[in-house]
Amino acid sequence: MLVRILGLNDGQPALWEVSGRLPASGAELEQVLTEHLPGMAFGARTRTGLTVPLHRLPGEDICRARRTSRPLQIVARPHRDARDHHSARSADDGPELVLVTRAGADSGRLVPLARAGLTVGRSSAQMRIADPCLSALHLRVALGNEDVLIHQDGTVRPWIPGTPLCLGETELHLVRGSSAPLRPAGPLPPLRVAPGPPPARPSWALQAVMALSPLLIGVVMAVVTGHWYFLLFSSVSVLVAAVLWHQHRRAQSDFGRSISELTDRLVMARGRSVPDPADVALACRSIDPDRCGLRHPGAESGSAPSGDEESGPVLHWGHATVTVPLDLASPSSARTRQKLDPWSTTRAPAVSPIGPGHLTVVRGRPAEVEAVLHWVLLQLLRDAQSSGRGVLLRREGQDRHELMAAAEVGRGGTVLSWGGSPATAPPGWGTVHLTSSPAKDPPGAQGDLVNLDNATARLEGVTYSQLQWAGISSATLDWMSDELLGVPLPTHRQNCTSPAAELMQVSAAPPQGSAVQSLPVQLDLAEEPTVLDLVADGPHVLVAGTTGSGKSELVLSVLMGLASRHGPAEVSFILLDFKGGSSFSVLDALPHTMSVETNLTGATSMRALDALSAELHRRERLFLDAHVPDYPAYRARHPAQDLPRLIVAVDELRVLVDEHPHASSVLMRLAATGRSLGFHLLLATQRAQGAVGPDVRSNMGTVISLRTASEQESWDLVGSAAAAAIPADEPGRAVMRRGGRAVERFRTARFAALSSTTTLRPWHPQSTGGDASVASWPELVEHVSTLCRSAGLPRPEPVVLPGLPDRWSASASPNNQAPRPGEVPLGLVDEPRHRRQQVHAWRPFHDGPAAWIGTEAGGLPAVARALLDQMGQDHVTSGSSHLVILDGGGWLPRPAHRSPSGCDSKDLWLSQDDLDPDALGRIWERLSAWREDGDQVLIVATQWGRIAGQRTAGTFETFEERLATLLRDSPSRLISAAVFGGRELAGGRLLGLIPTRFHVPYGTTPEHRMVWPSLIPVHEVPARAVLIDPDHPAPGVAVQLSVAEP
Repeated sequence: MLVRILGLNDGQPALWEVSGRLPASGAELEQVLTEHLPGMAFGARTRTGLTVPLHRLPGEDICRARRTSRPLQIVARPHRDARDHHSARSADDGPELVLVTRAGADSGRLVPLARAGLTVGRSSAQMRIADPCLSALHLRVALGNEDVLIHQDGTVRPWIPGTPLCLGETELHLVRGSSAPLRPAGPLPPLRVAPGPPPARPSWALQAVMALSPLLIGVVMAVVTGHWYFLLFSSVSVLVAAVLWHQHRRAQSDFGRSISELTDRLVMARGRSVPDPADVALACRSIDPDRCGLRHPGAESGSAPSGDEESGPVLHWGHATVTVPLDLASPSSARTRQKLDPWSTTRAPAVSPIGPGHLTVVRGRPAEVEAVLHWVLLQLLRDAQSSGRGVLLRREGQDRHELMAAAEVGRGGTVLSWGGSPATAPPGWGTVHLTSSPAKDPPGAQGDLVNLDNATARLEGVTYSQLQWAGISSATLDWMSDELLGVPLPTHRQNCTSPAAELMQVSAAPPQGSAVQSLPVQLDLAEEPTVLDLVADGPHVLVAGTTGSGKSELVLSVLMGLASRHGPAEVSFILLDFKGGSSFSVLDALPHTMSVETNLTGATSMRALDALSAELHRRERLFLDAHVPDYPAYRARHPAQDLPRLIVAVDELRVLVDEHPHASSVLMRLAATGRSLGFHLLLATQRAQGAVGPDVRSNMGTVISLRTASEQESWDLVGSAAAAAIPADEPGRAVMRRGGRAVERFRTARFAALSSTTTLRPWHPQSTGGDASVASWPELVEHVSTLCRSAGLPRPEPVVLPGLPDRWSASASPNNQAPRPGEVPLGLVDEPRHRRQQVHAWRPFHDGPAAWIGTEAGGLPAVARALLDQMGQDHVTSGSSHLVILDGGGWLPRPAHRSPSGCDSKDLWLSQDDLDPDALGRIWERLSAWREDGDQVLIVATQWGRIAGQRTAGTFETFEERLATLLRDSPSRLISAAVFGGRELAGGRLLGLIPTRFHVPYGTTPEHRMVWPSLIPVHEVPARAVLIDPDHPAPGVAVQLSVAEP
């Protein structure tokens, strides 16, 4: 938060930054200021314009200053002068008299006139004016008993009220009382007066004939008759001619005075339309909420600006002498117009509109051009905030433009360049070019020229002379832009970001908001914050923008904003991060987060989509059984049941769709039916074209576009080119379109640091202290998690169960129940469609043979040892059951109680060194005998490739052929097998007789997997397999196989 402290000692800055834990009331702010600035008493100006003691400042004014970049105005006085510190009038509402400059290079300077007086000059005075015509201490202005007195060169004279004091190129005005706000921008009256037709000029020849003819006749009659009274009658004609001439002259004077009156009205109207620097300075003292005049007519009703406002901004250049063109109703000669020009010649503000394609050139000395540049920039920034037009800057020696204010589509804007040649403006934009180089050619027919050297201007085809041009200093620009427009000095814009403009406070109270009827989240910290309701404005939101535009930050801010207002039982998140986990991994510890899946393992994202599909079907059945139409109705009927709204957030949607085409159908189903079931999609992508299908796109209630790479993408997203005009160095700026409503602009707000202390320090443009006030995501997650735990907020059952462990052992699992007789726990199966993970138990003499297909690197030896441990227990091999072990891989330890020959009365065991035709023949004889006796036989074979091709003694059949025949011809209740092998097992004839198969991808090559069926992708770790059996046909389910404990 920024505060401007007025009244500090010399050398202390006026602008200060409050960071850390921001104060929530005027009393807390006063305590902070008192600690850092002892000996001072503080007052503050409220929104109504009154100045009150700081401790009485309403909390809403503090919140307003925290939401906007406009500094909070603080008045500081020495504590000894604060005798009435606790009264409402402890600080004056403002000085009664002020001096303000209205012309010259230092216009807009405003200094209060105290009773002690004020010295005015160039360097050694209290009011320093950058005017080379002034001396160091030019004069002194003091308050007399009845008048304001001017002391200059040893003389004293009163200041005549209402008249300016001309000092060199500067006009000094005395203003008394409160000031009026600036008028909202309106249409500029054309510089033309229409007085009607001029008085008809009589025919002098006819009047001469009418006057002289009777006179000649009278003279002749007098001579002929001798009666001179005939001359008396003849003189009447001369008198009539004189009266007609006098009436004509009087009509001309009346017509001239009407021209003068119309000219004065026009000058006043044009002067009211465009303020000068003095008007802007005085508006800073106004208590009106719209001091800057930013609201166009009709703003209250939400109407758009008029068509006249769309022509372009209107700039004020100063005051000059101008002959206003006359629009006479009848054709008139040049001589007539020349005679009427003095009536339309007056002092008037020199103003001109900057229309599309229009060029205005300003020439002068470097210091003068710099002052005018500052003034023009301030006017353009005010116009940008009022009308939505844009401002582009181009400095000398730079090829690129710097965007100062974004333009709405169709509004255009102005390119402001200086030095060199005029900048090339985008279509529909005007250009103002300032240069100190001498003119070679006059501007073209479409261009205007302001020549500061000879004080002339040609604007709108009209010539101005005796121009008193206006300019402001850089300090005045900084002050005015900050005071009125709420923006920092433009030259500092890219180096500083006000923390108050971007940081939101996280509530210290537990999240207790209800998500039954609405799901609002605040997006920015404007005067009227932009709030997105995922229920009313959704149910689904699409966020698009180029790399570095701030998509991930926006999505994280939305999710954190929802979590800080609603408990886990009201809203929960399923996050699919296809940036490798760099976006959503910070929210993994949030109690609202049910699952964070990344594209580092493709299987995890697919299991999340499967779980979403299952939850979708579950809620459909739930609402059908409850006979309710939608989510709010179900929550109203079952308020005690935890059924949160599910936010499915996807970062980099295009990567998800490219890697998993099946995801499109799931998203389409969620988009179509999610509203009634409490599902909300929050999709982020760099380009929506090709990533978001038409079925999903049609259900997107809100589209937020950050910076786009082209106008075409912007038009496709929000129906305008506004997103393409967002500068690359301002991430977080966005354009939003909700349904059929008008386009809205905002800048993504971050969260303030959760600091327990408040820091006050001077602010300067190079400061980066704002970033230190930004809270880190882990800090926010820990804060919200702590609030949820302290309040005992319930957490609903997760829709997406945690992924399978990378290592699992049936004997060491704490949740493993003792297997029933005849069962062998083989692994932990993940079934996201059924929202369960359970132990898969194999019943050898009921389910039939089982096969493990993979490599040693995939963990098959450890799996085989774990299987043998389980089979060695009485509940598997007991009574008349026999165990035959053919260890072709040497994976299994030799049993201590068995003979080296591998044979005893009950079981058989052969190592890889004993696997020869004779040994296999003896084993086959034993198997035949047990079969005839009706005994159960379980065969365990490892490294099947070494055993399958071996021939048994006395026959040409391979062991694989004989075992296949045995399994085919024997009932499953008598003969079963557990076979471990690789490619030979996957492509052999035995696999067709094995219904239960475990495919272990880890450690295999594409050549190994060529004969495998199409399987679901799984996270490739040792002992992670895909199970295919009659209950789980291809593509199967993921399973973490049990391994022997080391």
